[in-house]
Amino acid sequence: MSAGAPPTARKSTLFLEVSALAAEHARVDCLIVPLFGDERPLRESAGRADWRLCGRLSDLLGAGRISGRRGEAVLIASFGGLAAPLVLGLGMGLRMDFDADGIVAFGREAVRRGAGLRVAAIALGLPDPDHDATGLAERIERLLFGAVEGLASREGRPGELRLHLLVRPDELARAQEFARTCRPARLPAAVTLRLVETVERRDPRGARVNVPDPRVADSVK
Repeated sequence: MSAGAPPTARKSTLFLEVSALAAEHARVDCLIVPLFGDERPLRESAGRADWRLCGRLSDLLGAGRISGRRGEAVLIASFGGLAAPLVLGLGMGLRMDFDADGIVAFGREAVRRGAGLRVAAIALGLPDPDHDATGLAERIERLLFGAVEGLASREGRPGELRLHLLVRPDELARAQEFARTCRPARLPAAVTLRLVETVERRDPRGARVNVPDPRVADSVK
């Protein structure tokens, strides 16, 4: 580097992993689920987490401790009920109002708060807006837009975060192919997005787990 040249800015890195594991089987530091003010009973990843937490999220909602409003968050220890030791519920407003822009907001807030917790890996279920005809590829792209923005907004030194994106089994092949080939147009300059391809295996106890696929090199977006 020539004298007087500015140092090269370090980037944060978001490692993306896509699988069809059920939310309770994702081996990450924190499972992050959306909570909606008008959704009872809870569904998708929030519903599965609530089931394994013996209704803890539903109890908090029913007691008025949380309401699902935008900006709310509740952190719960799973005590072995899930593979993830922590579950973070994020208020996302009304389900009837949740659209493609809401997916961006969910990805952004999940990664921002995950980075704030200083965890190494988080898992998110891919939300599916009820009234919005947003396709799978657009939902993934919008969630990634939000996720990289959330990591780019992180204060302090550049860091790394693993994002385990959970999709339905019928969506898995298409989701993995899109993640492998997409080139996000709005990727912030401060963040590198790297895909980690995985294969499903069984651990010694017979539980399904995902491990990096040794046959495939990481692809950098």
